[in-house]
Amino acid sequence: MQCLTALHIALALRYLHMVEMYIRSRDIGSALAVKDEMAEALGSADAEVLGACVRKLADLDRLQEALLLLDEAQAFGVSIRER
Repeated sequence: MQCLTALHIALALRYLHMVEMYIRSRDIGSALAVKDEMAEALGSADAEVLGACVRKLADLDRLQEALLLLDEAQAFGVSIRER
């Protein structure tokens, strides 16, 4: 299991807040861009960020993109649970 530093955790929370802000403002494109930036900066996006993006894509009936994102999560070894 990867040891998380306080900086890593703080960055992950910052990315999560940014994704949630974009989703609330109905800007899924920017939310996905932040998710990609998080994956690049931290090695992978976390389950909360990926889950939020998948839920919003599904809400918008962008099901193919939601499924691709689930595949990406699986490739990162991240398990998304429904809330």
